[in-house]
Amino acid sequence: MNPSTLPARLWRTVSLLLGALALVRLAGLFPTRLHAQSAPITFVYLRGADTIATETVTPGDGVVKGSLVYRGQPRVEWEQVRTPLRLTLTVFAAGSTADAAPVQIAGFVPQGDSMAVEVGVRGAMRPQMVAIRPGAVALLNSSLLHSALLTQLAHETGRTVLPVVLAQGAQAFDATITRQGDTTTMALAGMTFVIVWRDGLPEEVRVPAQNLRAVRARGPVSLAPAAPISYDAPANAPYTSEHVTIPTPRGYTLAGTLTRPRAVAARVPVVVTISGSGPQDRDSRLPGITNYAPFRDIADTLGRRGIAVLRYDDRGVGESGGRASLDSATSEDFADDVLSVVQFLRARPDVDGTRIVLAGHSEGGLIAPIAAVKDPRIRAVALLAGPAITGRKVLEYQNE
Repeated sequence: MNPSTLPARLWRTVSLLLGALALVRLAGLFPTRLHAQSAPITFVYLRGADTIATETVTPGDGVVKGSLVYRGQPRVEWEQVRTPLRLTLTVFAAGSTADAAPVQIAGFVPQGDSMAVEVGVRGAMRPQMVAIRPGAVALLNSSLLHSALLTQLAHETGRTVLPVVLAQGAQAFDATITRQGDTTTMALAGMTFVIVWRDGLPEEVRVPAQNLRAVRARGPVSLAPAAPISYDAPANAPYTSEHVTIPTPRGYTLAGTLTRPRAVAARVPVVVTISGSGPQDRDSRLPGITNYAPFRDIADTLGRRGIAVLRYDDRGVGESGGRASLDSATSEDFADDVLSVVQFLRARPDVDGTRIVLAGHSEGGLIAPIAAVKDPRIRAVALLAGPAITGRKVLEYQNE
């Protein structure tokens, strides 16, 4: 099988939830120095001067455990077993306590020219087989420490080129690795990783194109809590903001913000924003991009022009319910959420139910037409960078 056999939303969820972690699949996963280390090793991720993540790795006898936390993003606990080779990832909601139940579990086991992938929650794991190149190294390179381990593996085995399979999209590349003194450079898919070694361990990992680096800390490090997000209208804005709760027939509610022009007695037209792939809040904020919330900006721009906007947290995100169904949800399921939002708006006396527009970004550009087909009364659809090709080709294009 290949990734195209995975349900679209499931494969997309795998890609995003695991986007902060690398998987290395060779028997030499444990370099000698790191394997002998027993104390946790913590790295601080910096973008410019901003601390955006921490990753702590605890090597053991034939197993390495780690915890990767990006600010405001899900926490990923991972365990790499050497014999038999297996990587298990357990994902927890952002800000959850140590004893919280996971929202996602994934397991990866190489089997010749295939990789067995299991994704789901406890009691509902979904097995799939993904084709790989025999002997290839699977990598999700947002974990800079694992990228460093990959280069150390190449150094110890005398390789300068390693075939790499990205878990996101299962696309194959050749990683070119060179080492001079205490510095290793890896070129992969147009990206360059620079690793500086000290005492047999990574001291710093840099990705210049992303202005990103990971620096080894000298002790435990914790991220300061992210500042709370306000969805209120700006001071002196010509529109108001209202927190709304939207019922659905599926047993959970969606939380959102309705912005509406001030001092307008008549019913107003409304635009409903629909997020792209992956769990997103109502502002469609993207990790690693600070001070950018496109749906908030759209609401502000339209609100100043007499148009209301309803933006909402995706199911299972923020203040919305439905987390238990997030793993198995498809684009069509998310279209049903949109229809619940439309039904909620039509029941309001201050909304013109004949002038409701759907604005979908990325995968939202797929969801919006699905909803519009189901409800012909929707007045218009706006597609913002929506897909025009298959999901597999989208993943390949994004990785390229």
